[in-house]
Amino acid sequence: MTDIIKAQAEQARLFKNQNRQFRKALFSSLVHLKPKYCLEIGTHLGQSTEVFQKYFDEHKQDGLVVTVDIHK
Repeated sequence: MTDIIKAQAEQARLFKNQNRQFRKALFSSLVHLKPKYCLEIGTHLGQSTEVFQKYFDEHKQDGLVVTVDIHK
């Protein structure tokens, strides 16, 4: 049982690191492309939305984020 817990902890650690890398890559892309609008289709947990808003807050205060998601 201990091996399963260790494996789950390692998977969570790797996922957290991948998540951080995804957010950094997205933010860097936004800084490079300099969009004024972002349309996010499929919001899910809102992680990308947070990155979009951070970009607008720091680099383009008149920018706009629009998110669309389907709720069943």
